[in-house]
Amino acid sequence: MDRGGNPRVVVVGAGFGGLWAVRTLAKKPCDVMVIDRNNYHTFLALLYQVAAAELEAEDIAYPVRSIFRNLSTVDFTLAHARRIDVEKRVVETDNQVFPYDYLVLATGSVSHSFGIQGVEAHAFFLKTLEEGVALKNHIICCFERAARQTDKSGDAGVLTFVIVGGGATGVEYAGALSELIHGPMVNDYRNIDFRSVRIILLEGTDSLVGGMPPSIRSYTAERLGKMGVEVRLHTKVVEVTPESVILDGDETISTRTVVWTAGVRGEPLASLSGILAGSDGRVPVLPTLQIPAHPEIYVV
Repeated sequence: MDRGGNPRVVVVGAGFGGLWAVRTLAKKPCDVMVIDRNNYHTFLALLYQVAAAELEAEDIAYPVRSIFRNLSTVDFTLAHARRIDVEKRVVETDNQVFPYDYLVLATGSVSHSFGIQGVEAHAFFLKTLEEGVALKNHIICCFERAARQTDKSGDAGVLTFVIVGGGATGVEYAGALSELIHGPMVNDYRNIDFRSVRIILLEGTDSLVGGMPPSIRSYTAERLGKMGVEVRLHTKVVEVTPESVILDGDETISTRTVVWTAGVRGEPLASLSGILAGSDGRVPVLPTLQIPAHPEIYVV
């Protein structure tokens, strides 16, 4: 897109940060190119409801091109940004190179396994629409598997669901999963003894939703307990296997489902491009959100 001399602004990421930046830039004399690996925006705040079969995937996804339809200075390309050449001022994608005068990195975060053995290979994550749908399908398959199991002792852990991380996502999903299991599932799987179903929420610190006021933290733990969720604080995971989660102290919980909501780190595009980033992937910025060494690059 070239409209004759306007500054070229490339926005990488069509999440909340990227869309908010585009909304402002669309009113300015510049040409904006938005790059994202998906051609839809995901309302991540409701992703846990997709994973708990409360919403369909299309309920929280909206086509990016429809969002920009009436913005004449904004264009979109479906591509995966692989690297930023900060010296040449280009964004290298899997199918094209995009030059920029100004760059907005709004790539968001990814799940952080903290290097714990087996997490990447065997746990379920909740950061993308695909992950939410995969988790929902897996939960349903666990109940189908239990429903046709004649020897109830022969498939230990198939109806034990372990959620690691007591932040907002872990708490929300634990509650939604309880509502799914003790609501529609009870009616659909009449031959299953639901007293054998366990939902276990593991948190390494001394409380759930640690950033909230003490009254909210206490209420959250109490409410989940009443919903049948086993809340275990001061509990750390040391390994995840295909059939279990192993805790600090050598305790093993048999399970086929470990949902990892223990934390996030910055998406690695910046570090892969030689841009200074911390061990958690976060990029240090000025109060203006600019990178000190490259003021033409903004990170949100």
